[in-house]
Formats: sequence, C-alpha cells, structure tokens
Amino acid sequence: MVNPKQVAERAAVTSFLNCYLRETGEGEWRVQEGHTGTTNILRLPLASRQLAIQATASYKSPTGRHQFLLPIRLQTGNSEPSPIGIATVLALLVDELGGKHHGSETKELLLRALQSCSLLADFLSARLDDAPELYSPSLTFLQSEQSLLFGHVFHPTPKSRQGFPEWRQHLYSPESKGSFQLHYFAAHRSLVQEGSVWGDSATGIIERELKSSIGPGMELPGNVEAIMNDPAYIWIPVHPVQGEELLHDARVQEWIQEGKLTYIGALGRAYYPTSSIRTVCDPESDYMYKLSLRAKITNSMRVNKRHELTGAIEAARLAYGLEPWFKSNFPNFHIVKDGAYVTLNDSDTGESGFELLIRENPFARESGERVFLAAAFTQEAISSNGSRTLLENVIRELAQREGISIAQAALAWFRAYMAISIRPMVMMYSEFGIALEAHLQNSVVSLGESGYPEHFYYRDSQGYYYAKSRTGLLEGLVPGIGASVNVYDDELAEERFGYYLIVNHMLGLIQSFGLFGLVDERVLLMELRDELESIAAFPGAHTGLIRDWLTRRTFRFKANLLTRLYDVDELETELEQAVYAEMDNPLCAALPYREAIRKARLVTAMWRRERKAHQSRQA
Repeated sequence: MVNPKQVAERAAVTSFLNCYLRETGEGEWRVQEGHTGTTNILRLPLASRQLAIQATASYKSPTGRHQFLLPIRLQTGNSEPSPIGIATVLALLVDELGGKHHGSETKELLLRALQSCSLLADFLSARLDDAPELYSPSLTFLQSEQSLLFGHVFHPTPKSRQGFPEWRQHLYSPESKGSFQLHYFAAHRSLVQEGSVWGDSATGIIERELKSSIGPGMELPGNVEAIMNDPAYIWIPVHPVQGEELLHDARVQEWIQEGKLTYIGALGRAYYPTSSIRTVCDPESDYMYKLSLRAKITNSMRVNKRHELTGAIEAARLAYGLEPWFKSNFPNFHIVKDGAYVTLNDSDTGESGFELLIRENPFARESGERVFLAAAFTQEAISSNGSRTLLENVIRELAQREGISIAQAALAWFRAYMAISIRPMVMMYSEFGIALEAHLQNSVVSLGESGYPEHFYYRDSQGYYYAKSRTGLLEGLVPGIGASVNVYDDELAEERFGYYLIVNHMLGLIQSFGLFGLVDERVLLMELRDELESIAAFPGAHTGLIRDWLTRRTFRFKANLLTRLYDVDELETELEQAVYAEMDNPLCAALPYREAIRKARLVTAMWRRERKAHQSRQA
C-alpha cells in the first residue's frame, strides 16, 4: 500500500537535492558494490558544520534528474551515517546555503519547502486511486491540466502557495480536482477599460458566458436581474480569494459607496482551475479566464500587470500575423491567444486587482480529447495498484500497436515530438526573431489515434522575447511593436530561449524517458543533437544560435532554489528576471557516446526502413 506522506517526502527531498546539486555544483558520487548489484551513493559535505549528507540514488541521471531513496543519512566525521528525517535534511541544506549567501531568507525557504511537502501529501492522498484520470493515454485537456501532482521537478517548493485559506485549498487546487463558482462585480461603464482583437469585446464575452450559465428558473439575488438588464453596468468575474481581498480595498469601497460598483458574489457555472491555478476553464466553453490572483505560487505573486494586458493584445495580433507562415511551413504548430482583456480603473496607470485576460479555448468539448499538458509526461506515478506513468503508458501502447520494442517506440515518439515543437520554434526565431518561453507548462500536445504527437500548442501571452535586431521586420506585422516591453537584446533573448526550450523542455522530456526506464537519456541527447544539426541545414536557419547550443560548454538556467532562497519575485524585478546560474551543457557531454549510439542505430536500421515503407503505403 502506498503511503502518501512517504511518497511526498521522497519527492520533496529528491527535488530539493537535485536543485541543490545543479545550482551549487557540489556533491561527490561513489559506486557501492553489493549482492544485488551496484548502487550510486551521493555524499554532500556541509562545510559549515563538518557534517555530510548521504543519499542513495535509485536512478542516477546523466543530465541531473536523479531519483533518491529514503532515508537520507547524516555522517559526522568518519562515523557510520545514521538516518535523519526530511525536516532535518532540509534545515541542514538551507542553513548551508544561508552561510554562503548573505542576505538570504532561509526561514522563508524552509517554511515553504515543508509546506510544499505537506500539500503534496494531501494531494497524493486525495488522488491515490485516480490512475485512470492521471495516467491514461486518453485523457482530456482538463484531466491533464489537473494531473500535475508532483509539479516542477527542478523546484525546491513545487507546491508552495501563499494566500489561500488552508481549509479551502481543495476547492482552488487543480491537483485535488477543484472547482468553484467565480465571484462577480457589476461595474459602471465609466470604470471599465478593455481591449480585444476579436469581433466581440471582453465585456460582451463575459456577459454572454454568464447568461448562458444561468438557466431558466434559477433563483438569483434580489438586485441581480435588474443590474443584468441595465446597459450602464457590465459584469466582471474574479477569483473568490481575490474577491474577498478586493472588498477590503479602500478604492473599491469608495466605488461601492459612489454607486459605481456592486458586489454580487458567487454566480453561474463552476469553473475548474488549470495547472497554473489562476487560469480557469469550463470544458464546454470556447474561452478561459486568466484571473488576477494576489497569491504567491512557487516564486511569484500571480497578479495580472497592466502592461501584460496590452502585451497580450500585441502578442495576439502578432500570432494572427504569423498564421499564414505557420500554415505554409508548420501547420501542426499553434499559438493559443489571449485575445481580450478588461479591468476597472479611474486612471490610466496602476492595477486595481480586477485585471482579467480572456483566452481562446481550442480544447472545448470533443476537441479536448487526447490533449496533454507537456509537463504531464514528466510526472511520476502514484497508485496503490502499481500504475505506470502517463509517458510509459503512451509508449507501451505505441510499441504494442506497432509490434516494436519499448526503446524503438520511445525513439520514434520523441522524433515526432521534436518535429512539431523544437523545429517550428527554432525556425520562427530564425525567421522573425521571436523567442517563446516554451517551458513544459506552457506547452500543450495532442496525440493522434496512432499515439504519436500530432499538434503542438504554445500558450502564454507573457512569454515572448522579441530580438531587438529584428524589430524592423516585426513592425510590418504589428506596427508599434518596436516599443514593446518584450523587446530584448538578442543575447538575452537567445539565453532565455535556450533555457526554456532546451534545458527546461527538451531535457525535461529526455530525463523522464530515462527515469521511467524507456530509453537511455544519452540516446535521446544524440537525437536532439541530430535534430538541431538538421534544422541548421534548413534555408534561413539561424545557424549561429544552433551551433552555439551544440558547442557551448555551459547553459544558463533559472536557479529556482537560489531564487527562493533570496525570496525573489521574478515578476517584480527588472526585466522580470529570476536568479540564473550555469550548468554543463549535456549536448556536449553526450558526444563521447556518439560511437556506441551509432552502432545501436545500425542494429535498428532495418526496423526503421520497414516502418518508413509501411507509413508510405498507408499514405
């Protein structure tokens, strides 16, 4: 029987240690021989206390996503290591970091790491018997969005959230399949500021969505019907937690007293929190709402900034301008648009807390079948009946359908994935100088009936970097874009592009294939190298960027542990930057294995030829 508390503690320690190793470069590995084979042991000296932490790895990753076992042990001098609990492990590691980083917030980091572990245990308990809704290759978009129980595998506090009443966490958390009614305010049109790239205004969409969810005969609060029919007022939804906070805001109280604003409360259909928590959807609706939420989730307060509203409209216009190019070159790549916004304000500056973005929902109704958040493929499995992970189930089903080995199926699937993801994104940067913040949680993938990746969707209107050298070209698509806050020096745009696309996204997938025993990570690293080299041969490809990725000794990456150690809210800093560090480039480290992998490919060459011929006959 699975013990959720133990699973949560192992996951918490594993994530924390992996962050620590990657961000500090410390730690010593040794191989221990035993009756059952070899075991990899990590020894992590704590210089400030003359101690050492010792951890046994059930899986040692060539790219850093190791899997550790409990208990963790503590060694004093040359004595025999003895078991210690998770709170002690985390406290020792945090204290060690604090001694090396003056001005850090060690107590805050420790508190959030322990809270994250506790919440994870709660989520695991709630979903212990939900294997069909977590790991099936036939999940819907909403089921996938609510399946990230473990979260970001390289974050020290992946389930940390501040600002939610603890007794209502289950309602507002996707991990516990939460759902809730939105809270509504009726605002006089003199307060309304909105924008849209669609034929419908934001307020028009909201009114239509709300009215469609209020059925005939539904009992409404006394003043609702009258306000609903008053053309001088519009409706604006907020998250329930945000609604409670807004009612204590002095300016909101002033508007209420002046008769410009009325608080209605909970109304309409239930909405479901997606993986970002603040973006909510109804699987039957053509729209999602990205709500402003004054709650700190992982590193940042999740409030919508004023410039993000206009930036979303700018990004939507740009996406529409790019559609002809995508349809001609990469028809299976799509950008999901945040195409309308609304807020309340009596000035042209600052935020009121009502800022709302409206996102199109291409996954409504039957279009949401077999649609997966890319991060879902990286999640391990928890179940009392020994269920496999989502990625394992997808690959095993593919192998059985095609009559090939697990490793062959994994390789073919990964190649198909790269063709609809990294290829169009690199070529878009080459052609237009647009780098996307395409981390695993900003990426959605649909699988065809064959089991292969078929369509790729990028969604995040905040995640755009426009290379300064290409703004002249972009001005032809969206006049005025050269003055956008999303214009960055080419060097910074390319650094961030490399982190999000290569380190976070592609390595995150590669690590999961290795951890779940599907195919050696180094084989897929060579596949990634080959894909990048083939893209470099495309007409117009940015060969300098690709060569840099392939040959540089290190990659810059977002150091989530150090970001949390300094309690940095990246959305509040200049250029919205977290703390960044450097790691060895695994694309270079994979080179020594090239010859061994080449020989392995020769063995499977006949199978690949037969498969290609079979596909040609089917076409």
